[in-house]
Amino acid sequence: MSVSERLRVVFTGGGTGGHLYPAIAIADALRARADIRFIGTADRLEATIVPQAGYPIQFVAARPLSRKPSLESLRMLGTNLSGLAAAIRLLLANPPDLIVASGGYVCFPVVLAARMLRALGRIHAPIAVIEINARPGLTNRLLAPLVDEVWGAFADGDPAFRKKYVHTGVPVRRSLHTLPQRFDAARRLGLDPNRRTILAVGGSQGARKLNEVIAGLLTRRALPPDWQVLHLSGER
Repeated sequence: MSVSERLRVVFTGGGTGGHLYPAIAIADALRARADIRFIGTADRLEATIVPQAGYPIQFVAARPLSRKPSLESLRMLGTNLSGLAAAIRLLLANPPDLIVASGGYVCFPVVLAARMLRALGRIHAPIAVIEINARPGLTNRLLAPLVDEVWGAFADGDPAFRKKYVHTGVPVRRSLHTLPQRFDAARRLGLDPNRRTILAVGGSQGARKLNEVIAGLLTRRALPPDWQVLHLSGER
């Protein structure tokens, strides 16, 4: 590849901010020298967040992988086979130079499609998966044999990744490299900059138990009167 040619990079992943934002951080770093697109599902968080970040996204069908045989397992298999076929078409239509999977069940049909096309010599892109957790979820454990590298947040990777693990740390979006002063940030959020502030967050989807605990603390007035709470509850 000549210096003047732009890389073609496909990111796949979604469902939660933890799966999306590290991928967007890498995409931001590559934007000046790469043509970037995302592959996700139409009914999850990526359908909103990725376009807001300024990147095109294409959709395939996918369902969470089931751990036990059941009727739901048959639905999961059918949906993911449909997603596999769609992913094959998308990758063949515009063959990438690199594929990065950032987590979530949509990664499985996309990475499997990429691996099949590589075996057939139709594409040649290396495949990496991002793992920012100390213990990987089911999808990333299943993807481990199919990818070339695993980019992780911790010095030591999970045994499932073996020699494929590379300690990279967690990618941080460029927009977070320069932050506003605390006083200005508090004002923008409707908070008193002079009061002690607690941030409660259960991830981008929220967490019901955490929501209940925080609500209980406030209704019982269990916190000191000069404290304030910024609570990210999740949309649901």
